[in-house]
Amino acid sequence: MDRYRGHLYNWYDTRSLQPLRPHYISTVDSGNFAGHVLVLRSGLLELAESNNLLPSRAVVGLRDTLRVLLDVARGLERPGNDRGVPLVPADVLRKIERIEQQLEARPNTVSATVTLLSRLVVDAGQVKAAAHANNEFLWWASAFERSCIEHRDELLCLAPWADLPPPPDEVRRQRSPGHLQAIHELDVLLSRLQGSPSLREVAGMQSSLLPTLDGIMTSLAVPSNGQTGDAAQATCWFRQLRQSIFDASQRAADRIQGLQRAANRCQELADMDFSFLFDKSRDLFAIGYNVDERRLDGSFYDLLASEARLASYVTIAQGQIDQEHWFALGRLLTTTGGAATLLSWSGSMFEYLMPLLVMPTYANTLLDRTCQAVVRRQIDYGRQRGVPWGISESGYNTVDLHMNYQYRAFGVPGLGLKRGLAEDLVIAPYASALALMVSPEAACGNLERLAAEGFCGAYGLYEAVDFTPSRMPRGTPRVAIRQFMAHHQGMSLLSLAYLLLDRPMQRRFASDPMLQAADLLLQERVPKASAMVFPHVAEASATRSVSAEEQGTMRVLTDPGGAAPEVNLLSNGRYHVVITSAGGGYSRWRDLAVTRWREDER
Repeated sequence: MDRYRGHLYNWYDTRSLQPLRPHYISTVDSGNFAGHVLVLRSGLLELAESNNLLPSRAVVGLRDTLRVLLDVARGLERPGNDRGVPLVPADVLRKIERIEQQLEARPNTVSATVTLLSRLVVDAGQVKAAAHANNEFLWWASAFERSCIEHRDELLCLAPWADLPPPPDEVRRQRSPGHLQAIHELDVLLSRLQGSPSLREVAGMQSSLLPTLDGIMTSLAVPSNGQTGDAAQATCWFRQLRQSIFDASQRAADRIQGLQRAANRCQELADMDFSFLFDKSRDLFAIGYNVDERRLDGSFYDLLASEARLASYVTIAQGQIDQEHWFALGRLLTTTGGAATLLSWSGSMFEYLMPLLVMPTYANTLLDRTCQAVVRRQIDYGRQRGVPWGISESGYNTVDLHMNYQYRAFGVPGLGLKRGLAEDLVIAPYASALALMVSPEAACGNLERLAAEGFCGAYGLYEAVDFTPSRMPRGTPRVAIRQFMAHHQGMSLLSLAYLLLDRPMQRRFASDPMLQAADLLLQERVPKASAMVFPHVAEASATRSVSAEEQGTMRVLTDPGGAAPEVNLLSNGRYHVVITSAGGGYSRWRDLAVTRWREDER
């Protein structure tokens, strides 16, 4: 694909792969690509050191696929189904349930795993044969069968000894004084082969195990050829074992070389020239660059709470941009729920949480506190409007002449500098998926609510649900945007991986020495004192009902002449007002007296 100074263009024809006009380079898209491809590089290198040829997650994945198949089968069996297809026979349901039970027993050797997968391939084929004319059941049955075949073939490729029978009896018969020691060494070698070696360990078996095996064969006086009967059987078995170790070692070495080549390619793809996107006079990145017109956009990413945060971090880590740029990013603070929160442009979940898909986060930092406060505000706003929560950029209920849904940014009033945020109400399920990284229980509950209300299709939750009255057909309170966007699905998958797999992308991000070198930028603390900004207060308050937690405590004093005066202090850390129950008091700005203190007269 054609590139410009290392950057992919924003749009390509999916058939010819030629760039589409206008030839445009987006700062945020290139930055996201660079950050994610560097994480991919770390993941590829990690595969060589993985200590399990068949990770336990693979078995979990097979079980998940089977459970979906079981749900589909039970749905077809249910009386009153209106799909117009034959019901799944009861014996097929029982077979699926038996397969599920088989997957509960985790095999502890490579050979046992291959045996299980081979048995599952046969069972899956029998289940698939019962699919009849139902496409959904057939698709999931085929997916399960295909997964079993692929896992089995992958295992046999890198551990072909798993298909070998046990050593023939002839091998264990006494023939020499060193026979027992040789048998012990053989058992140790076979036990090692049945374990969970890493790809790199398999690649090294040619040098680490084959000499040992040759020594065992010599000690056992295994003939090289010309034998018949039991001796020939033993010779054949050792030859097969030796060849399987040699083949596996070669394949693993080839696989590691392929991973290294792919990792090097990732490094090359991440090495883009960002200098033409950067305005040195402002210390900021422009939104993008029009290649056809050789023109830099006149707008800039000037806020820390922005989706461009990853681009800024990566280019600083690469040494392309000085770290002064990071501190030139705006840190306008507002307050939500009593917590200091960075302002963004549109108040969307995407701006705040998208960088967390790969970047580490640290507790009690400015970015961490902001993300937590933003999710709480999104939840409160959904409650105030009586809808599920989660607002971000997404499709909405307007189409062009080709009947394609239109797309733009939406946000929560009070979190964004943009005007008119309260005029739209579009809920994007992927925004809740992003929130799994910050508030998993609340986000999971909201996703379940969206699914229960019918906003779910064949590929998961829909793109969005539009509640904006001006775009609703008469008598319709909401419209589901029935489309699926690949990048939103990808963000959701990464959020789930963050939660379920203990932040694998963040570990890979931090394992890159170049990216780790700038890690201190992410550990910025919340400022102790800063002026708060409340953008478009009237717009935000029009939809805001203050919760009990946010309401201040009201003190009503009816006796101004008590022996000890009651005093109330109001302060934002710099400006202080003190007033007594008798009406006296003073005001101070830092150390400067604005009004003089006079003692109450009695």
